[in-house]
Amino acid sequence: MEQTLDLTTFNDVRNLFDPHSGLGQFAAGGHRANLSDLGINAILLSPLGDMKSARRLGHASASYFAPAPNNGAASDLARLVAILNENRVRLFVDVDMAGNDGPDCYPNLRPWDPQEEHEGLPFMAQTTTYHPETGFIARLYPSWIFHRAHLARWMTDISASGICIDNIQKMGGLEFVHSYAERARELFDLRYHGHGDPAKFLVIGKNLKLPASIGG
Repeated sequence: MEQTLDLTTFNDVRNLFDPHSGLGQFAAGGHRANLSDLGINAILLSPLGDMKSARRLGHASASYFAPAPNNGAASDLARLVAILNENRVRLFVDVDMAGNDGPDCYPNLRPWDPQEEHEGLPFMAQTTTYHPETGFIARLYPSWIFHRAHLARWMTDISASGICIDNIQKMGGLEFVHSYAERARELFDLRYHGHGDPAKFLVIGKNLKLPASIGG
C-alpha cells in the first residue's frame, strides 16, 4: 500500500483560531477554535519556502521566497496572518538554511551535501560583486545577502514576531548567524518606525549539537 503524508496547511492552522472558517482538516471537529480556547498566544510555522519533496516538511527549500504549494496559496497564508493578528497571536517562523535544494547561491563550491564533513563551508564563500543592499561593488558573502533577502520578504509580508534558526552548527561560525539575527531585529524595528521593542522580538537557535565548535 502506498504511504501518504499528512500535511497541515495554512487553512488547517487558521481553522484552529477561527471557528467560522469552515476550512481545513480540523473544520469538522466542532464549532470551537481549539487553540484560542486554550489561551495559545504564539505559534511556530515550519519553514515556509517551496521544497522539492513534501516529506522534508520545509527543510530542503527549493525556493526561499515562495510558500510551498502543499501548504496552500500565498492568499491562504495572508488570511492566516490576518486571523492571527486579529486574535493577537504572535507568529514565529522556522528558518532552515542548511538543507538547500534550490538555486546555487554559493559560488565556487560544488552543490552542498548536508551530511558533508565540512559543515558551514557554503556560508563562508566570498566574492567581489554588486551589493544589492547598498548599490556599491563590495567584497561580500553572496549566501549572506541571499538569505537576508528572503528574511526581508517574510518579515515584511507576514509580520513575523520572531524566527527560529535551525541547524546553527552547520553554518560555519557565529558571524553569519549574528548578521542574520541583527538584520531580523532591524526589520522588526523598521516595522514600528524605529520604536520597536527589541524584547518583543525573539531569535531562537535550534539543533545546536556542538556548541563549543561553532566559534571556530
